[in-house]
Amino acid sequence: MESFSLAAQHGGAINHVHTIRLDPSTAAAVRELRILVTVVVAGWVAVQGLRAWRGSLQKDVLSFYRSCLRESRKKPPATRPHFEKFIRYEFHKSINFDKRDFAAIEFLLRKGRRQLDIYSSPDIKDIQIPDQ
Repeated sequence: MESFSLAAQHGGAINHVHTIRLDPSTAAAVRELRILVTVVVAGWVAVQGLRAWRGSLQKDVLSFYRSCLRESRKKPPATRPHFEKFIRYEFHKSINFDKRDFAAIEFLLRKGRRQLDIYSSPDIKDIQIPDQ
């Protein structure tokens, strides 16, 4: 016989240990089940972490897009549509990226922020989309 001990706390007041005695075949099954549960929980934690990261990355991309549109409103009214068209063009170029390629998305965000810093300059009055 093999014994397992479980610490228990009921209602926050009573602390004690339960001891369970199992025959060898049942003990082996319990060990395998414990390993399986550990793997499933670890996988769940990893997926939740990726979802949270992806969610924050999506928010970053949307926030960046809104920042670009806000900057375009600071340009002269006659050329504002050119800037908005350029913003849509640049974002559309990246639409076929794998949504799970976080490194590529982060790279594009950094690159885009550098471009936004340049195009935000008051000296830049107009912009054109490169020939396709």
